[in-house]
Parts: sequence; C-alpha cells; structure tokens
Amino acid sequence: RPKVAHHPAPQGPRPNHCASPGAAPALATMLAAQITSFLAWTGAVAALTWLIIARGSMARSKSAADEYFAGSHALSWYVVAGSLMLTNLSSVQLVGHNGGVYKDECTSVIAWETFSALCMCATAGVFLPVFIKSGFATTTGFLAKRFDLTTRTMVTTLFLVFYACAMNPSVLYSGALSIKQVLGLDAPIWMVSTGIGLIG
Repeated sequence: RPKVAHHPAPQGPRPNHCASPGAAPALATMLAAQITSFLAWTGAVAALTWLIIARGSMARSKSAADEYFAGSHALSWYVVAGSLMLTNLSSVQLVGHNGGVYKDECTSVIAWETFSALCMCATAGVFLPVFIKSGFATTTGFLAKRFDLTTRTMVTTLFLVFYACAMNPSVLYSGALSIKQVLGLDAPIWMVSTGIGLIG
C-alpha cells in the first residue's frame, strides 16, 4: 500500500474566517445598547421609588424597622409576593444554577429549586400571615419574643456570618462574571465584583 505523507499542522493562531470589517462597529453598538438599557431600567426604578416616597403614597410608621422590613404594613399583595419571589432570585440562580444544570446535567439543582418553591408557598400561605398578624417584622424579632435575646443574638450572628462568608461572595462573583461577559468589560473580576458590592 502506498504510504500517505502526513504533513505537520501549521503552528500559530488560527485565522478568524468569521471576522469582517463591520464586526467591530456592530459589537460596539450592541455594547452601547446594553449599557443604555441597563442604565435606563435602573434609573426608571430609582425615579419611581423616589416619586412614591416623595409624594407620601405609602403609610408612615413610627418604627424604622417596621418601615424597612414590612413597608408599614401598607403594601399590596402583589408587592409582597414579588418581594418574596425576588428574595430567592439572584445571580446564583440566574447564572450559577442554570449553568450547572446545562453543563453538568446536575438534577440536584432542579430538586433544590423545586423544594425552594414549595418552601416559598408555605412561607406565603402559613408563616407570613402569622408574622404580619402578630406584628413581627423579622424572624429574629419573633425569636426574641418567643424565647429570649440570647437566642435572637445567636441566630442573627449565624445569619450574618452565612451571608458574609457563603452567600454574598458567590452572588458577587457570579454577578460580576455575567456582567463582565455581557458587557465585554476588560476589567479584573475582583474590580467588577467590588463595584457591584458598592452599588448594591
């Protein structure tokens, strides 16, 4: 059989056949549109919030904690439902969980979110009405009333440590990673995550 000559593959970067002279302006236009859309939606939410507060549309309370955590008990049901849903929605779910399921076919993440939705339904239908009727604004306030201040301090410390050391770092990292990829930023990941933390 005749021998087939094998030529070594050429070294160096592969030519980019998809590149075209109009690709760079198109990417720049898309980046500008994304940034403009982000700033417009953020500004609209900020302006709407300021208008609601400045016009005094919401009821006021003597307790700052009651206003901050419970909205002076004057919020509509859809606002409370949306707030409850957004409590369990962050870049961890939008980026990390979806990416994990797509890449590794990790069905445990699907089970986690399914049971999380069931817990949200139980919170909205059972625990939240009891809290509102009893006048509690936070879980730790309920623990202080039900047990003592020592229990409240222990649970508060546990929550703070969990959010500072486990939850917030993952949320900031995944959020910075998504913003860096979407906006095409050429900044270090720590700088983007720090910016998100300062803005938030």
